[in-house]
Amino acid sequence: MYALIGQAAAMTGSAAGQLQEAFGEFLVPDLMLVYKRYVRPEWGTLEMIEHTEEAMHGAVRRDALGTRPPVLHVTRLSATELEVRYESERRMGALAVGIIRGLAVYFDQAGEIEVEPLTSENEEKVVIRVRQCSI
Repeated sequence: MYALIGQAAAMTGSAAGQLQEAFGEFLVPDLMLVYKRYVRPEWGTLEMIEHTEEAMHGAVRRDALGTRPPVLHVTRLSATELEVRYESERRMGALAVGIIRGLAVYFDQAGEIEVEPLTSENEEKVVIRVRQCSI
């Protein structure tokens, strides 16, 4: 994955992090099809993020032994704000940011969801703030 992203970045002149984010956004519709059975109809973007670790990542760990999706520690800071602590030796926090942005589009909340990495997206542990704002 790193080699592909590096080559794409060299070819396009785009930053590797931007490409990871764009790829994360692109993945969301397919991810939602695969994990649809774990998603409750009343969920929006924030609820989806809150339940990703236990529902989707838990299913991946149970159903595909040996897989290691990133670990997400999600803290609800308020009714409209989450803190997501992403942990993975793959260091693909930008992909996680892109997936979060893609979820906002999927749930038709793109104009009201702010996603802000609070630490470098290239680390094993990345802190991301997700906030739902009024439009």
